Amino acid sequence: MEFSSPLSSHEFLSHFQNLTKLLEQETRKLLDISASTHDYLTELYNYNVPHGKLIRGLMTVHCYQSLVNKATKPDIEKAAALGWCVEWLQASYLVLDDIMDHSLTRRGRPCWYKLPKIGLAAVNDGLILEGAPVRILRHYFSDKPRLYLKLRHIFDEISYKTQIGQLLDITTSDRDFDINNLSKERYDQIVKLKTAYYTFYLPFYCAIVCSEIELQAGELESVESLALLFGYYFQVQDDFLDCFGDPNVTGKIGTDIQDNKCSWLAVTFLESASEEEKTIFQNNYGRNEEAKIEVIKELYQKNCLKEKFSEFENTLFSQCTQTIASIPYPNLRSFFDSILSTLYKRQK
Repeated sequence: MEFSSPLSSHEFLSHFQNLTKLLEQETRKLLDISASTHDYLTELYNYNVPHGKLIRGLMTVHCYQSLVNKATKPDIEKAAALGWCVEWLQASYLVLDDIMDHSLTRRGRPCWYKLPKIGLAAVNDGLILEGAPVRILRHYFSDKPRLYLKLRHIFDEISYKTQIGQLLDITTSDRDFDINNLSKERYDQIVKLKTAYYTFYLPFYCAIVCSEIELQAGELESVESLALLFGYYFQVQDDFLDCFGDPNVTGKIGTDIQDNKCSWLAVTFLESASEEEKTIFQNNYGRNEEAKIEVIKELYQKNCLKEKFSEFENTLFSQCTQTIASIPYPNLRSFFDSILSTLYKRQK
């Protein structure tokens, strides 16, 4: 997903360098640690945080700019800092998720834990990444306690929801798990908690708080509903690309089949599969053998999952369009339309 924002990726990245310096300065004030440890932290940040598509961070800034017509340079700096807080949180999830999923590559490079000198130290590194947003928020928003408390609260809330979503994902993909529990209800819950809230609602909410515009309760609920729709749309696409996408384009080798994931493809297949097909699925799904992976892909092809995905994508697109139309702010609607157009038919 490539997201177009009034703030270019290059401009956004310049703020990242400023924030890494800020974190280094704060660490030096707080802790007496060696230069090699500082170098390690710098490498941790640089390897894991800024190399993605930056959609969450750029969405934060773009959403803010859609609400504030005459934003000053300091205003944009604060919005960019918020965007990077979301990206830092995202990086922490990815580092830990790659370990749990036994992934090999991330963003076209070896996963952090796969680097020879890292290994399982990456677990602690994931926690370090998760802690960075707190210090960034304190630096930029402690002079406005009401905003600071709102932002701290939403980061805490979204982090907890995402962690519970990850728990559901892990327990569902247990190798001894009954395939009958790979249900749509379970899938919907995982997507909502693990993906939708931090990928879309967190950037939107941060931008709204930073703008200091007080949306009415119903308006904020509409934004939340749209964020959850976007998140569902985004995750279904990710599940499809994990199986049928080109790794040279997506930057990641798919592992959902061998990891026994409760994916949209698995759930949709099982809803209409015959008993014989379910038996074949049971005997091959969640196995890290190329021949068994191919059996699952053949089942998906036979059951027209590519076609079903295309139909479902069009349905989600229509639902998103209708929800956007209900939001009363024209600039905000235009912003959401730009996200939807970016999501539609994405290839990575």
